[in-house]
Amino acid sequence: MPRLCSARLARLDTTLAAALVMVPLVGAPLLGAFASGCPGADGGVDPEPPTDDPRADVLRINELVVSNQTGCADAAGEFDDWIELVNLDDVDVTLDGVTISDDRTQRDKATLDGLSIPAGGRLLLFADSTPAQGPDHLPFKLSAAGEELLIFIDGAIVDEVIWVTATADQALARFPDGSGDFVSCATTTCGEENGAACP
Repeated sequence: MPRLCSARLARLDTTLAAALVMVPLVGAPLLGAFASGCPGADGGVDPEPPTDDPRADVLRINELVVSNQTGCADAAGEFDDWIELVNLDDVDVTLDGVTISDDRTQRDKATLDGLSIPAGGRLLLFADSTPAQGPDHLPFKLSAAGEELLIFIDGAIVDEVIWVTATADQALARFPDGSGDFVSCATTTCGEENGAACP
């Protein structure tokens, strides 16, 4: 089946869904969640063929905080920006051949080889530009002023998120957990199910 390209925008203080791409609303910072191959802020990208890898159907970006000040800390006690990936399958998923990047033109910015996510589980990654701290630390940071985050399998986009602006400790999370659209959540839930704090 072809993968449909759709975009939904969420106002940070209230929920606003629209089948529009990056339409500016004066005075209202927006978050956008985009499917693979969707048009972007630069006027659009050509749809990309999906990968045949079955992991593309079960691996998702589930939550992220791009300006972490007081929320989840890493093992060193540092409040880095973080990303939560979720495995929707009932078996463990290895991440060999999976990469993650904040730039679609540089798809191999960070490789996740050697990592795995247990069945129905989650993996936290820290975007702090200090990969020497461990395999869960990425060689780039995220911008609260807006950018994109993408995951790839063998170079093919399998999930992506684009946001315009975000405030300190604000979570962008899928609701319902794992399968819904991205919404703004009042409380971060790193490593836990997205729930009551989301609209």
